[in-house]
Amino acid sequence: MPRSSQAIIERLSQRFRQRYNRQPEAAGGSPGRIEVLGNHTDYNGGRVLTATIDRYVVAVGARRSDRAVRVFSEAFQEDAILDAAADSHAPRGHWSDYVAAAIVGLNRAARSELSHERPADIHLPGMDVVVGGDLPIGAGLSSSAALEAAIAKLLLRAAGCDEDASLLAEALQTGEAQCAGVLCGLLDQYTVLCGDDQSLLVFDSQTREASKLNIRDLSLAFLLINSQVRRELGGNAPYNTRRTECETAAERIAFASSRPLMPLCRIGLADFRAGRSWLPHPLGMRARHVIMEHQRVNRAAECLISGNLERFGRLLNTSHRSSARLFQNSHPTLDRLQQVAAAVPGCLGCRLTGAGWGGCVLAVTRSDEAAIVAGELTEAFAGNADLRDAEVIRCETAPAASSLAIQ
Repeated sequence: MPRSSQAIIERLSQRFRQRYNRQPEAAGGSPGRIEVLGNHTDYNGGRVLTATIDRYVVAVGARRSDRAVRVFSEAFQEDAILDAAADSHAPRGHWSDYVAAAIVGLNRAARSELSHERPADIHLPGMDVVVGGDLPIGAGLSSSAALEAAIAKLLLRAAGCDEDASLLAEALQTGEAQCAGVLCGLLDQYTVLCGDDQSLLVFDSQTREASKLNIRDLSLAFLLINSQVRRELGGNAPYNTRRTECETAAERIAFASSRPLMPLCRIGLADFRAGRSWLPHPLGMRARHVIMEHQRVNRAAECLISGNLERFGRLLNTSHRSSARLFQNSHPTLDRLQQVAAAVPGCLGCRLTGAGWGGCVLAVTRSDEAAIVAGELTEAFAGNADLRDAEVIRCETAPAASSLAIQ
């Protein structure tokens, strides 16, 4: 685990000793992630530019003699008790749903229900756990996937085994769908388990693989602007509605074009235009955003390879406008933050990051201008009554989720 997470481990270990009157044996930790570009393309068969960041969720724990998993959340100041042998869990709209997602996902992986690979040799023990960190919750930075990954890494270490990162990502994605009711793509889990501190991932949700773009030589800096507007994604939240709209649009376009059904990101503009009359409002808007967003991801990757940062920034701004107007997953506060940030000299581009409806916008600058831009943003927000709660956070790319023994 990275050195920057050590202070969190020490703090949680002290809380563990106070709460359980014994020493923690191990820690699992996961970074958050930023969706640099590719808004709602991951469950539509498309690519996403994504990266792990140096804000973490950490779980410290020690084994029990029974199969109970007793977890104390530092953020919510409450306990939850789950069964290490559980293979199902009904969503409760509670933070512990994501702990359950890790447990259920791992147990299903052990029965080889998630792939054609050989069954994993996993027998999860009961544990006492304290979980916390410095990754903002409900801010579009994958705090839920980070919690799942931190718990999974801790449980796997306690069980004396590990799992392939991409297969573990699939296990956690399936667990989140069942246990939290979020019909998410694979992006978040894959990113936190497979990212690194040197690169952006170009994640392809069709092949479930990623290529890496080394960004160290580009001297890019990422500024997160947390709106403090929280959002929830499970149950009847807009996230699941948007996914259904996208699937329905893809079905209608396939019917209109007499072509096989394909996810939206794999549909060309010609077929979209030919089938547009079959798309009642708002399906046409949703499909146009996703199809054009996928093209923006491909262009953005080209820009980063060639070093064309100005064009890369313009793609970020265009992405935000499309999310706000066509996909309608922005928020008035996010729109105002984006407008202010994009107008600051030195900001290459800015857009909402994550599912939307609240959370953060991401501003990109050159590294040597980041401090100045951050200062100007902080000053601009402080002078605006509607934006004064916004927080500017500079973040760096970070290693993927991992675990360690605590001596």
